[in-house]
Amino acid sequence: MKHSRTLYLHLLCFAILFSCAEKEQPSGELGKVSITALTLAAAPPMTNAKINTDYTWEHELEESLSLQFTHSITSESYFLQINPNDFGSPYEISLPYGSYQISGETPVSSPSPTLPLKIDSQVQVNSRSTPLVLEGETDFGLATFSGSRIQDIEVLVESERTEVPEKDGIFYSYLQQGELAKIEIKLVNGKIFHQLVNPEAFTQYHYDIISSEESSTAVISESFELKNYTYPLSATGLPSFLAPAKRFALPESSTESSGLAFIQGRLFTINDSGNSNEILEINPDNGELIRKVKVQNVENVDWEDLAQSPTHLFIGDFGNNSGNRKDLAVHKIAISDLLNAETVLAETIPFNFSDQTDFTSAPNQTAFDCESMVYRENKLYLFTKNWLTGGSSIYMLKDQPEVQEAALLGTLEVQGLLTGADVDAMGNLVLLGYEQSGLQSSSLLWIIAKADLANLTLSGGKKLLLGSPAILSQTEGVVFVSEKELYISGEKISIGPATVPGLVHILDLRGYIGE
Repeated sequence: MKHSRTLYLHLLCFAILFSCAEKEQPSGELGKVSITALTLAAAPPMTNAKINTDYTWEHELEESLSLQFTHSITSESYFLQINPNDFGSPYEISLPYGSYQISGETPVSSPSPTLPLKIDSQVQVNSRSTPLVLEGETDFGLATFSGSRIQDIEVLVESERTEVPEKDGIFYSYLQQGELAKIEIKLVNGKIFHQLVNPEAFTQYHYDIISSEESSTAVISESFELKNYTYPLSATGLPSFLAPAKRFALPESSTESSGLAFIQGRLFTINDSGNSNEILEINPDNGELIRKVKVQNVENVDWEDLAQSPTHLFIGDFGNNSGNRKDLAVHKIAISDLLNAETVLAETIPFNFSDQTDFTSAPNQTAFDCESMVYRENKLYLFTKNWLTGGSSIYMLKDQPEVQEAALLGTLEVQGLLTGADVDAMGNLVLLGYEQSGLQSSSLLWIIAKADLANLTLSGGKKLLLGSPAILSQTEGVVFVSEKELYISGEKISIGPATVPGLVHILDLRGYIGE
């Protein structure tokens, strides 16, 4: 009797298992899959931004998307054509019961007037009717532009020029992740400037260009992360704010980047106080460390900027936060050695400021801190970081390795603390710094076209705000990498519990320097 009961239980379990298996995969039966909607895979949760939104962006999609359903066991494929813009009625396909891989892709081009999509998902068909919401992926971001002062916009990607379409008064373009786009904006006043965008997937970059009497327009996409910028037009007819595009993160070896040099297509940086006496060469396209060049015969007391002549690189060892240094110096290194050797020797230009008589330590309360330097016609021009006034004094040194007194040439009311400088072959000068406004601070850039460095004033110069250090990192180094393009480096900083890594951004000065 006991054996009979055991046999009965085994047969019952087998029957139940067989019945379940049959229910999951009934042989030869068809099930109808009804596609009711399309969502985007990386849609972030909405924030309070939507409450104040003037316009909610609806993505432009290709009108035709071919979906392929591939059976996981038989590998048979079935196809369905849908319009991802229109789900007024579900799209239906009848399939044999089983598990399917769904794939599909719209045409990919960058820039694009529509959002390229990729479908890569699964569906289990095991009943007469299966509702399905498709999930789309993309590696594209979105740039949108609003404002009545815009006449037209074109985008340049790898020298290809494409007109940017407009919808409801908003110019827009879908851009592939990691592909630096140069967007040319022509205003109704005839002015032209460039906005660089290095897009990330599922991210919207919105630029609102307004005059002084206009208010900003908020535009948001429910499925993309929003990065919003307001560009007020200044008296020059150009925006007084311009957001650089992120180029790359700096390697760990240069997270305290304090100066940049661009020599024969190669990018160099240095770290400031507390770091080694090394010049770092990094890849100008992705920021990877290529090599380290040790300067054998000098220490890094507080290296703060780089400048270059046709034959030499100059390192400014003149960081002086407390104003008490008596060992200020500029180190001079042959470029031929820098490009070809792992260790180099420097000649040194020791100096003092001609008008400094008091060397009492006053941390962050001195007029004799210095972080900026340029070379021009056998002379070095130094720009101080005046903690007391937010201005800058200009000093001049000869480029010869001898003890010198830096001659005071004048002062500039730069309205911030200067941290870097560069000058191009045409004499166009840029001065980088940041405001002293606490959490409201912005990095800033002064642009002086064809500057007379010996008699420098800010008359005719243009001041640009670049954005918060919480986004850019603490901007310290600047260098021309082409006729009108700058690289701007920032060192790693901590803001509250958050850490902003050292970054390099790129900025295009078309319109601000020449035409």
